[in-house]
Formats: sequence, C-alpha cells, structure tokens
Amino acid sequence: MVSFQTDMQEVKMEKFITLYKASAGAGKTHTLTQDYIKLILEDYEAYKHVLAVTFTNKATDEMKQRILKELHKMASDPSCPQKERARSVLVKILHDYPAFSVSTIDKFFQSVMRAFARELGRMMTYSVELDAQLVLSNAVDNMFSDLDKSENGKLLEWLIEFSLDQIESGESWKIQDNILKLSKELFTEKFKVKSTGAALGADEAITVVSGLKESINSVVGSFEESCGQIGTAALAVMKECGLECADFWNGKKSPFNIFSALAEGEKFDSPLNSKFYDFHDNVDLWYPKSKAKQAYLYEQAYDAGLNDIIGEFIQLHEKEFIKYRTALLVKKNINSLAILGRVYSYILDYCKEKNVVLLSETTELLSRIIDGSDTPFIYERVGTWIDNFMLDEFQDTSIMQWNNFVPLLANSIANGDKNLIVGDIKQSIYRFRNSDWTILQKGVDANFPNQVDSHPLKENWRSAKNIISFNNTFFEAAAAGAAELFANGAASESINQWARQIPMIYSNFAQNASPKSLDGGQVRVTFISKSAIKEIAAGQVAGEEDYLSYHSVVGEHLLRNVRRLLDGGYRQKDIGILVRNNKEGARVARVLMEADPSYRVVSADSLMISSSAAVMRIMIILQWLDDPESMPLNVIAVLGDNFDGMPDQTQMEYLKGMPLYQMCEEIVRCFLNREQQSDVTFIQAFLDLVLEYSVREGSTLSGFIRWWNESGCNKSISSPEGQDAFQVMTIHKSKGLDFEVVILPYFKCTLDHNQSNAPLLWSSNASGEFGYGGPLPVKYSKRLENTLFESDYCQEKLEVYVDNLNIAYVAFTRPRRELVVIAEMPEENKDGSLRGDSVSRLLYEFVTGGWKTAELPSEESGLKRVEIESVTGEVEMGDVTLEYEEYVSGAGLGASEEQPNGFAGYIMGSQFTNPLNQKRLRTSLQSGSINEGLTLRDNGILMHDLFAGISSKADIGNIADLQMRQRVMEMVESVEDKGWFSDEYKVMKECSIIRPDGTLLRPDRVMVKGNTAIVTDYKFGDFVPDNKKYHKQVQRYMQLLMEMGYTGVEGYLWYPIAGKVETVLL
Repeated sequence: MVSFQTDMQEVKMEKFITLYKASAGAGKTHTLTQDYIKLILEDYEAYKHVLAVTFTNKATDEMKQRILKELHKMASDPSCPQKERARSVLVKILHDYPAFSVSTIDKFFQSVMRAFARELGRMMTYSVELDAQLVLSNAVDNMFSDLDKSENGKLLEWLIEFSLDQIESGESWKIQDNILKLSKELFTEKFKVKSTGAALGADEAITVVSGLKESINSVVGSFEESCGQIGTAALAVMKECGLECADFWNGKKSPFNIFSALAEGEKFDSPLNSKFYDFHDNVDLWYPKSKAKQAYLYEQAYDAGLNDIIGEFIQLHEKEFIKYRTALLVKKNINSLAILGRVYSYILDYCKEKNVVLLSETTELLSRIIDGSDTPFIYERVGTWIDNFMLDEFQDTSIMQWNNFVPLLANSIANGDKNLIVGDIKQSIYRFRNSDWTILQKGVDANFPNQVDSHPLKENWRSAKNIISFNNTFFEAAAAGAAELFANGAASESINQWARQIPMIYSNFAQNASPKSLDGGQVRVTFISKSAIKEIAAGQVAGEEDYLSYHSVVGEHLLRNVRRLLDGGYRQKDIGILVRNNKEGARVARVLMEADPSYRVVSADSLMISSSAAVMRIMIILQWLDDPESMPLNVIAVLGDNFDGMPDQTQMEYLKGMPLYQMCEEIVRCFLNREQQSDVTFIQAFLDLVLEYSVREGSTLSGFIRWWNESGCNKSISSPEGQDAFQVMTIHKSKGLDFEVVILPYFKCTLDHNQSNAPLLWSSNASGEFGYGGPLPVKYSKRLENTLFESDYCQEKLEVYVDNLNIAYVAFTRPRRELVVIAEMPEENKDGSLRGDSVSRLLYEFVTGGWKTAELPSEESGLKRVEIESVTGEVEMGDVTLEYEEYVSGAGLGASEEQPNGFAGYIMGSQFTNPLNQKRLRTSLQSGSINEGLTLRDNGILMHDLFAGISSKADIGNIADLQMRQRVMEMVESVEDKGWFSDEYKVMKECSIIRPDGTLLRPDRVMVKGNTAIVTDYKFGDFVPDNKKYHKQVQRYMQLLMEMGYTGVEGYLWYPIAGKVETVLL
C-alpha cells in the first residue's frame, strides 16, 4: 500500500462532496484515511468535528488504528516536513480519545437518538435490543397466547386461512414458524418505506382486509363471468356451423381450445396467445390448408359472430386481464397483510414493556427528528458539531440511513465544508441488511446536483497481475451474460431495459496493476458435473470405499489443491476457503480435519458457542431437566454421577429450584469432566449469554431453551488471531479481507431466487385499484409479469442478479497470489443448450466461448481460449491452468471412522464428586478397614465410590489410605487377564444413561473400544451364583448398548471381594 509520506497528493475538492468509486483492492479505506489525516493536519481541532463512518466495529477499530499508526509514523520520521504537526495532533487525539469521531453508522445514530428520547416517546433509560429475532419470537408467542380472547376472533380466522393457503402451496404446516418467517418483513426497509413505517392497526386491519376481499372478489368474479360468457357464445357459433375447436388451425393444440376451457369455467390467468391477434378479421388463418374445401364453414362462423367474439375477447384481455391477474396474486396474500399488523402491535407492546428499542428501528425513529428539525439544533442537543462527513463502504448504506444523512450533509455543504464518500457498487452484498447500491449509483447526484466530484480509483494494490487481468475480462463478460439470462429472449422492451442495467454497473471497472502488484499469479478452475457423477455412482452402493458423490469429488479436489499449496510453501493460515453458508463451511472443515490430524481449521461453525461439546452437554442436561419427554427418541445422552442418584425427584427439584444462571454454573461445576471444563472460552461465553438472557427475559428454563434453539445457538466467539489454521468462512464474512490463496470449493452462485424461498415484495403500484391505498404484499415470481407488479418484479430480479454477481466478484477479488475455483458444471438441455442461471454457468460459457459478448484481451495479456474436444480442456493464462472435468475418476474421499450411530459421543462420565459423596467417603476411610464399623450396605457404597474414580490400574495410587489401596490393588489384579483396567479402553464409570422414556440406568463400568462395549457391574456382597435379578439388570444395560449401535457387547457380574466373575448372556 502507498505510504502517506510518499503519496500525500492533493485531493481536488472543488465541489463539496468527493465521491470515490473504487473496485476491490483499490485502497478505498486508505484513501479515506489519507483525506482524514489531511483535514486534521490543517486544523488541530478538526478531529472533534470530522465524522468518519463505517459499518462494523471491527472496521471502525481498524480505521482508528490506521490513522494513529500513520500519524505516529509521520511524527517519528525526522525527514517528514509535517512531523511536529503530526505529533501535536496525535497527542491531542490520545488525550481526548472519546472525541476521536470514527464510528459505526449505528453508534452515531444512537447518540442522536438518545438526545431526543423524550421527543420520540422513549424513557432515557431505554436499552438497545440487537436481537430482533428474540423480540419477534416473544411477540408471536404473546399473540398466540391471546387467541382465545374474544377480540381476536378475526385474527384466528385469518391465521386459519393463512395456514390453509400455506399447506395448499406446499409450505410447512407449522403455523408459528410460518408466522415468524412472514413477520421478518416488518424489519425490512422496503416494507417500512412503502408503509410509511406503520403496519395496520387491529380495527383498521378488519376494515381494510374485508374491503380488499370484497373488491378483489368482484374483479375476479366479473372477469371470469365475462370469460365464461365469451367461451359459451363461441362454442354455440361453432356448433351452429358444424365445427369444433379441434377443427381450427393446429388441431388439438389450436388456440381456439381456449373457448372450450372458458365455457367450462377454467381460470384464464395466462397471457393471450399472440395468434388471436392474427385471427381477428382474417378468417383465412382459421383453418389449415388441408381443410380448404370446408372454408365455407369457417366463413359461416365468421359471419355468424365468431370474429366479433374474438375481438371482444381481445378487448377484454387488453382492458381487464392485467387487473384480473393482479387480483389473483393479491388474493393469496391478503391475510399476510392483516396478520403483520397484529404482530407489529405485539412487538410495540413488548418493547414498551421491556423499555427497549430495536436497533433496526433506530433509523426509522430518527427520520422523524432529522426531517423536521433544524440541523444546528440537532448538534446542540447531541453536544457535538460535525463539519465534515467521511462515509466508508457507502454501497452498504440503506435508503433510510441515507435519508437521515442528507440534511446533515446539506448543512455541511451550506457551510462550505468538504465531505467524502467512498464505495463500490460491485461489492454491495448486504441487501438482506437493507443496503441499497442504487444510492451510490445515482442517489448522491440526485440529492446533491452539481456538488459531486467523482473519482475512480483504478489501481489494484492487492492481487497479482494475472488475477487482475482475469477478473477484468471475466466480469465484463459475466455482466453481459447475466443480462442475456435476465431477459431470456423476452419480447417486452421494458424487461430488456431492466436487463441492460447489469452491464452498466460493470462498465469501465477494469483495474490496472499497481506499481507494487506481484508479477504472475494463478487462477485454477475445475468444473464438476453432478450428472456424470450420478451415472458413475448408479452402479455403486453408498458406503463402499470407492463410492462417488458430488461432495466426495469436491472434497477430493479440495484436498488435492490444499496439499499442492502446502507443498509449495504456503502456510495453512495463508489459505482462505470461502463458502456460501455455514453448512458448506462445516462440510469443508470436516473434510480437512478427517484428512490430516495436523490440519487446523478456524471457521464460523467452529467458533459457534453451540459447537463446543461442553456447551452441548449443558444444553442436553437443561433440556432433560425441563422436559425429559422432549428428548429425541434416537438420542441417548448420559449424565454424570453428581447429585448421587440423579433420577431421584428430590435432587431433580434441587437443580430446578435454582435460578437459571446458578443452575448452569452448578452443571458446569458438577457435571463436566476436566477435559470439558478446560473449554473455558466457550463455557464463559455461554454463561455470559445465560446471564444476558436472565437479565433481559427472566430465568425461565423453557424460555431460555426456546431462545437458544431459535437464535442463541448461532452466537459466536471472536476468531483467534495469528493461529496457523485454514480460514473457512462465508463470502459475506470475507469482505474486506484478503488471503494469499483463496479456494472456492462449492462455487455456483445461482443468480435468481430459489422459488421455494422467494421473498415478499411490497408494491404500491396497485394502490387504489382495490380500494386500498397502502402497499400490497405479493410473492416474488415470474407470474408477476403481465400484472401491475411487473416493475416491482423486474426491480427485485435486477437486484438479486446484481447481488449474486457481486458475491462472485467479492470472492474472486480476495486472493493476492492464487485463486482456485471448484465449480458445478452447468447441465445441458436436450437441444444442447445450457440449463440454469448461475455465475458458474457464466464462468463456463466465458471460458468455452459461449458468450459472443465475451471478448478476451489481446494475446499479450497471456490469456487465450482453448476449445474443449473431450471431457477435459483448459485455458491458459500465464502459468494459470483452468480445468474442466465432467467427472473425476478415483475413489473419492475415504470413509471416516465413526462411532456407531453417533451415540458414543454422548457417553460422558464425570471426574468430579458431589460434596455429599466426598463427605461420605472421608467418613468411611477413617475406619481404617473395609469391614470395620461399616454395615454391608455402607461397605458396598464405599467400594463403589472408590472404583468410580479408577479408570486404569495407575489410578489406584490416588487412594490415600494404604490398607485400602493394597486391598483394591489385589481386587484389580484378580481380573488383570481380562484387561479391564488397562489403557486400551475408553472407560465410563457410573454414567447414567437416559432412556427414551426419560428414566435412567447407571451401569458401574462401561469400557468401549471401536464397536465393542463391555459392561461390568460390581457386587461387593456374598457371591450368589446365577442371581436372576443381577443378570437381568446387566442384560438391560447390554440391550441399551446394542440399541446405541455397539455390535460386540459383553456383560459381566464381578464379585471383587469373593474373587468371582460371571458372564452374562442375552
């Protein structure tokens, strides 16, 4: 990166807003930091009145550190002409650090909001709630709890209709989950902007929904009645003239068949066949040439009124069809409109009760203040005056955030102060957080005409030259290809206009290598065909050593590249493996860790608090305490030996009677073994969440378990710094980072929405059409074409196409030296054309020359296209290899050894002893003899306690009493030939096994090795041969172990004092 001391070039600020549009690696943050330092060096006090805004706490800290580092460098350099000024400013900032205004956008807005809490109807003591899902979950729970109230009769009716609609649409039947999913719309800015921030109130909803249904039913009924009359009339004319629909042009597929369908009452919700326009007033087109001799029949029908009916049908279609099709789509989501209003009211009630403000609501609340207030008055209330704004990562700004900044920027401009905005549309990938790249594209110029001075940053300071050249070429071609897929041969000019916007975003973005760019660089692309793998795997059986699956092939290529890179001198931490979601990340992490024990992985999944075995164990215990019957039948978990006799009701109540936080502390103290307790970072993070939940929501165990399952389990700890480990993360998390090497193992990036998970769109385009002026919800679908919602559909389609193209761009621009892409090969249709709309398809077509618009750079660039003649082919770029493979030969990944059915991992003994047990043990040992002064029962309890602490022979040395130690040693040596106390087994002592019905069994000793399990029960009384009661007890243990998946199960009764061992058979 360019140093400040060698590149302190003057930034032209002839206008009051300087807008830097920069691609990845162009030094956006560096540029903002440079301009910030320039301002504060001109005015010692400027750091108090310059606000630098970014979007994450991490980015804020990095920017602060960068500014301070550069000031320190300047202040320490004797040759720097501004050494003393830099030193003075640095000292002032450090002595007045709270005034150092580098902040996240949310933190800045919160400071303004607190100053106006009273005006916003909030108590000064309000808390900011970051977890919108928690609030939503509680609000929905409260709503369902109130369904039996008389005033909620209509709500119940809407919920029932909503559920039936969901089931008919193939959605989940779980109504509460569906309502939670629907209600997330309340937090989207598109809903807030369209609805002016408020959902329908209870009484208003009843009126609006009733009116909408009546109006829509009227529109639908009127259109369908007209269609039925037209169909009946057409068939009557045909019959009169001796004709049927199949007698017309194209026979059984004739467009005239529509009249038969209309007469039978079928819905006409598809666009009219264009042939009808040709048929009108042109009887010669009604019949095929083969029926020319019967032309007079068609002419009779023409004269009898069939031509007029066709004209009437065309006129009805042109006048009413779009409104009719719109009404059908609105009808499906009317209940959603009403339900959201009720959920919103419960959210408001919850926030008021808890005195919290959702972070997502801050921007909306602030707009009420900023829009109507004098800017100097706002600064006076806040206690800070801001002259200059510097907005980083501006492509991530939302429309409501921007609207709040506009008056503040306007005030700055009015005072003659300079402002800076830095962003890149191509890196806008956070639309799910309400970011809106159109603000950077045209919003700034629209709000401040003639005040914006745009500067492109064209040099890439991150990647090697070959990678820069490849990305320049590919993304220009990919944007053109995405536009073709968007339009998909559409005849509508409006759709083509939307499509043309995609190449505009990627126009003139090509970057130049910087003076510090590395020569060379590698790009490797492998395409893997799922269909080819399926053909090979068709004759194989899952579980065979050479069984092929798509994931195994991807894993094989991933490992092949990892080994190549490590052999080439890269360290594990140099390699970033980027995926689309945590599920893919977990799969990648598992492949790496199973392949080589020396491989270490840092991933979002591995950093989740819920990934800790200790935390999982705590949650299993909590769930069992809350409701034993709720445990899945196929999960058999084990509790430790603490609170002796855990099933005992008194001891159960002892735990359950504790406050939630103390309950969890007690579980950690008494129910985790030493290895689990060493997982301090995750346990402490979990306890922090428990405490936070308890303070906020109370100490209800069932409430905490529900919150944990819905959102708490997704909480993470911070990533450790400096660890030599592969970094596995989502592409979204990788934004702003770079790696020596980037691997994309599951690259596809589907451009459009998956229809099963399509979003709701909020449209005002149909406002007033059905007697309601507010926004109407409709599900994103191609069916929105030829409706009043077509422009909303095209807007959303454009945005999701850009989103996914941008995701690919962010991923491809993270590496410094090498990019490895393992992509899914697009499948072919029967006519040889490619199927699907994904960036991996665009990449494949680019490489193979499928897009005519994809022009490669000149031969001097080193990139050339090679034809694919067989299943493999390659394109070379310098020393870069791009591979294409329809399938991969070889055995794939070897099967990993797994515990039987995965249950063995749940068997956990405890190394810790309940204080009650410790006391009893001490009392017994004071007697100095096994038998002296003890009853037979006490003697048995004492010996069980002693053996509960012995895994191997070496543990006997921990017994303090010499006589006792010698006696136990004799007992153990008497069964030495069986190997029970050797180190070859994993030993679990007095571990309680939870049965599916919630009851527990606790064998004295279970020894596990592979699929073999040995269960031994101690009997310290007199030897009783073939005791049926004892044998039946051990048989129950054996049966449970077999149900857990162990194939070799052995059972024994051991009489240590008598020196006898009995084999137990099932």
